[in-house]
Amino acid sequence: MSYTCSGTLFRTSSGRIPANQQEEFEHLPDSQSESISFVTTRSSDIPFNNLFTYQEALLHQEFQQQEVQQEVVHQDGVEFFYQIFINYKERIRSLEGSIQTSNNQIRSLENLVQTSNNQITSLKNLNQTLSNNIKELKETITSL
Repeated sequence: MSYTCSGTLFRTSSGRIPANQQEEFEHLPDSQSESISFVTTRSSDIPFNNLFTYQEALLHQEFQQQEVQQEVVHQDGVEFFYQIFINYKERIRSLEGSIQTSNNQIRSLENLVQTSNNQITSLKNLNQTLSNNIKELKETITSL
């Protein structure tokens, strides 16, 4: 039965030894410690005599961790882009509302312009009527 954990390994001439067995090897003068992830199994199964098998197990575990990390990053990326998509959809709806409001304001202004044009036409007609009345009054006064 194996499980993975992170911790300190001690490198000796025979290979890497997990930190949980460190006491036995602390006295070795050529040991160096390094902090990495490692695979731990029952002590009888740890291949101290076969460094390559042990390193292969380490590489396999690192590869599995990278796959999990890539999947998490991928899921985070998908969620990130989905949120961007939702934000753009909301922004588009907001812009559509703004466009509708602008169109309503344009229609309102067009109606005001039409009303103003009608009033101008009405004033021109009134001016013409007044001019005609003044002309008639002048003619009437002149004839008296």
